[in-house]
Parts: sequence; C-alpha cells; structure tokens
Amino acid sequence: MNVTATGAVSGTNFIGIDAYQDASGGSMTIAAGDITSNYSAIYVRNYGSGALTVTVNGTVNGANVAGIQARTFAANQSNITLNTGASVSGGTGSAILNNDGNSTTTVNAGASVTGSFNLNGGTDEVIFDGGDFSGVTTINGGSGTDNVTFRNVTGNVSGGTMVNIEGVIVDTGSDISINGTVEANVAVNGGGQLSAGSSPGLLSIVGNLDLGVGSTTLVELGGLLGGTNYDQIDVSDDLGTGPIEGIATLAAGAIIDVDFFGGFVAGIGDKFDIIIADDIVGDVGTLIFDFSDAALAFGLDWTASIVSLEGGRESLQIVAISEPAPLATFLTGLLGLFGIGRKKGLIKA
Repeated sequence: MNVTATGAVSGTNFIGIDAYQDASGGSMTIAAGDITSNYSAIYVRNYGSGALTVTVNGTVNGANVAGIQARTFAANQSNITLNTGASVSGGTGSAILNNDGNSTTTVNAGASVTGSFNLNGGTDEVIFDGGDFSGVTTINGGSGTDNVTFRNVTGNVSGGTMVNIEGVIVDTGSDISINGTVEANVAVNGGGQLSAGSSPGLLSIVGNLDLGVGSTTLVELGGLLGGTNYDQIDVSDDLGTGPIEGIATLAAGAIIDVDFFGGFVAGIGDKFDIIIADDIVGDVGTLIFDFSDAALAFGLDWTASIVSLEGGRESLQIVAISEPAPLATFLTGLLGLFGIGRKKGLIKA
C-alpha cells in the first residue's frame, strides 16, 4: 500500500492521514508534506508482512496525540525519515509514537522534532543525522534494546532526556555535551566529540563508556573541584542489573583535549580526575593528549596516568608538575602526597 500527500492536509476534527493495512498485505509506504490534526497528524497501522515506511518533508503537527503514530506487529519494522523541511510536533502528545514493533527514526539535516518520543516495546533506533534535537523533551525507549545516535550535529542534551535507553552513540561529525546522569552505555566513535556537563560540569554514566579510536573527549579546567570547576565523567555500575558496568574503555588513539576555562591556569601539583570508573581499560601511553589550550607556566609540564582511588575505583588523572624534577623522584613524592596506591600507566606531556 502506498499513500502520497503532495499538498497540505488538515484533519480538523480527527486524523490528517489515517491508513490501515491488514495481515493480507505486505509493505506500506506513506509520503507526506504539511499535515495538521487535532488528534494524530499521521496515524498508520501496518499489520501486513512487510515494513512500514513514513517519509516526511513538511510540517506535521498532531495537537492532542502525536505528530506521527505508527503501529505494527511486535516483530515488524517501522522506518520514519524526516527530510529537509520536516518539522514534527505533537502538541500535548508525542511527536513520535510507536507501539511494540521495532522502529528506526532518522532526523536528517534541516529537519526538527519538538516534543517527546514514546517508542514502547521492540528494538528502537533514534538517529539525529544533522537534524535539530533542541526541542526534544524526552526520548523514552520503553522495553527492548534502544539506542540514540548523534551524527553530524552539535548541541547540548540532558541525560534525563533519555529514558529506558540502552545505548547513546556520539558518532562522526558530532560535538555533544551531556549534562547530568545517563543510564545507558555511552560510545564515542572516531570523529565524534563528547564533553561533560555545561562548561564545565559532571556527566554521570550508569553503564559503560567506550572512547573509540579517533574520538575526542573535551575536558575544560576552570578550577580544582571535579564536576563543578572542571569537567568530570563518572562511570559506575547499577548493582540492581545483571550486566557488569562501570567500565571505561580507552582505545589507543582516543584524543583527550584539555582546555583551560574562564581564565583559570593550573599550578604545580594541581591534579584533575577527569574520568573516574569502577575499572579503566586501556594504556594511557597510547592516548593522544592535546594540551595546546592548557599551556602551563614556564618550567611546568603535564603528566597523565591511570591511578587507584579510595574504594577501589580508578581515575584517568592529569597533574601539573615541575619540569626539571627527575620523573622517578617526582612520582615517589606524588604518590606519598596524594595517597595514590597504584598506577596503570604514566605519560609525560
């Protein structure tokens, strides 16, 4: 079944586009421009054997239920694509509403979503590929395994915006700042940049963190209090779930970009726990540190190491040291001064 609306459609008292296909059918394709309704602007149900595809190129607003409401059988697939010029909102309801079927929603460059995603059961993917997510209030994945991917976009997002999401992916071309707590695994791929909080701030990850080859983690240093004066990422386990979490995996070639913020300049002995986790996997000597915007006074230099903290947790820690001091002598004094029990690696900037 194919439904194409080339002009403006208004559902004054009910639905803008209402399409239904029973089990005898196959795939279903909906193409829409400007659609408005006091209920759901687009309400499509495919109970046939094929996928449900919805493509939007205009303004879609469902005032009281959803901009787009899609329903399939639990094992079937819905694909929603918002192209340039698309703007989807749900008024007091959801912008995107899916039932227990699997779904993939892609918001391309020049498209935007205002309101919430309510995806219910199934395996769901939400991909912002250049699209505007600044108006998104909540992405609720419901049950199943659900991911949110940021690609070719720049912006800030609250961790609390993403509910029942298992994976957050910062992909190529993205510069994403996440503030607050994310109860999901977070992965930063090559060409993607992640920063904590809001210049500076704290990102708490209840799950795992994976920094891939060529990924960038931006760390702003504006003082000595982690999560408040300087960026800090805290990765921890949710003991109430089965999987072992709280692991930060730092791939060889991952970039740590350290910048001073708000006029602050570090002095000798200043230390910063920039990533804290239950376990840090990786060799600090294979990371790429960019201290070009965190230049120290003459005679000082940076060191970076993975050290043990109280309670058995670990930290990727950077410290400002005196350049002329012999490295072995300095390390001995530093371990005693700060009570650091174990180091998994050390690199001198």
